Amino acid sequence: MGNYWISNNDRYLLHYAKQPGTFHSSRWRRDYNPDLCFTSKTDNRHPLYTSRKILPHFPHHQHRPALIHIGVQIPVISSKPLPRWNFRKADWKGFTQEVEEKIIRLEPVPKNYKSFCMILKAAAKNTFPEASAKTSLLAGSEDLLKQYEATGDPDIATELLDPLDAARRQHWQETVDDLNFTHSSRKAWTLPRHLGSAAAARYNPPKVSANAVASCLLANSKVDLSKKPDMKQLTAFHLSNRLANAKLQVSFCGKPVKNEEFPKYLGVTLDRTLTYHEHLKRVADNLKARVNIIRKLAGNSWGSNAHTLRPASLALVYSTAEFCSTAWANSCYTKELTLSFTLQCGIRRREKMLKDLCTIEANPDLPIHDGLYNLPNMRLTNTNPSVKSLEDFDSKTEWRSAWTDANTNNGEVITDPTVKPPRFHLPRKQWLTLNRIWTLHATTAHHLHKWGMTESPACDCRYPDQTIPHIVNDCSLRLFPGCIKAIHTVTDAALA
Repeated sequence: MGNYWISNNDRYLLHYAKQPGTFHSSRWRRDYNPDLCFTSKTDNRHPLYTSRKILPHFPHHQHRPALIHIGVQIPVISSKPLPRWNFRKADWKGFTQEVEEKIIRLEPVPKNYKSFCMILKAAAKNTFPEASAKTSLLAGSEDLLKQYEATGDPDIATELLDPLDAARRQHWQETVDDLNFTHSSRKAWTLPRHLGSAAAARYNPPKVSANAVASCLLANSKVDLSKKPDMKQLTAFHLSNRLANAKLQVSFCGKPVKNEEFPKYLGVTLDRTLTYHEHLKRVADNLKARVNIIRKLAGNSWGSNAHTLRPASLALVYSTAEFCSTAWANSCYTKELTLSFTLQCGIRRREKMLKDLCTIEANPDLPIHDGLYNLPNMRLTNTNPSVKSLEDFDSKTEWRSAWTDANTNNGEVITDPTVKPPRFHLPRKQWLTLNRIWTLHATTAHHLHKWGMTESPACDCRYPDQTIPHIVNDCSLRLFPGCIKAIHTVTDAALA
């Protein structure tokens, strides 16, 4: 209903995902955004220039005020001109000679230090050429800037900022197109790290201190901890909801042991019922930021190719989503990951569990090896050991079965989904165009009319409905000398 109202009234929702919410629930300790702001659009169907800033919450209140500014804001930073010298073209002989002539008359005592510095600066001004100042981004547009400051006309601001946006966009496209993760380039991996650090860093004091970790290591190494009883934590694992808020009263060496609701062990957050709900929520929040980084590496008509996006996704997203999946694979809360990671994660998790199982079988000295084949049958699915789901498991067979059951448009042209498609090497723009044609989701007149952007779905050849099958097989103006399978195999005619 909300999307329908927005599209009919030609409005734009003002929302920034990286900003905190306008309402902070003290009960659930989460941020929400009940205060929505909509802006109108210009004649070109572009939203108005707006900015929103969330202020700290009111004293003794859960709401945060939001400042909304409508209009273009051009930040002008005035800096103090500092002397810059070109040391590569400096006359070092003349500099040395001038300093030697003046320093002879200066007595070497501490009170003459300022005079010595003045001698060096004077000699540098006479012998060092000044370096060229950096070109301002608004060079040549000072008159437009003055007109905008005097009138506040948004058209002048658009004329002023469009060249800057075009230059930045061109620089970003060139940077992303040159990325190459194949050989673990330091320059390529530095860019995702910078993208991830763009958000304001939030420091949360750790619940477990470094001393507590050291204490745990000492306990596992059979060292007496009676001298440090405060380093221990206590958690009760049970299924009784009636005792969910109950805390155990345990003392160690005369001091009470702290009860921890969500302890963290080896990177996995545990909970009372071992459903791993809290752990999966935290992983899902982490995945949202990492998926946004991958989205910034490619667009509709620009970006890195598949050879770059695939290793970047495996390293940034998949590694986080599948960490220690052997422990929580049977949890009923794996849907938390589906919201941020809409792929066939179940097959990949079982494949990872199979690798871990092979590692355990190859090491009979591990404590888990003896109880691996004497597993009990549990009533609840999420309490059953994950190893039981690996009976007669073959990853390639599962992938083929999942692809067959997906019922994708023109899915029959791919006979084996475990093999890379033949268009994997193409640039981003060609890859995207061929995928849109293959999946029947291109920007044809049929879809434009469906979205309300054109008045008629008719084709230029006077056919009443312009769809991908019509363009490929029947259109007299754009007839493709082949079929969908030829587009999938990337023939020369398909690339042309």
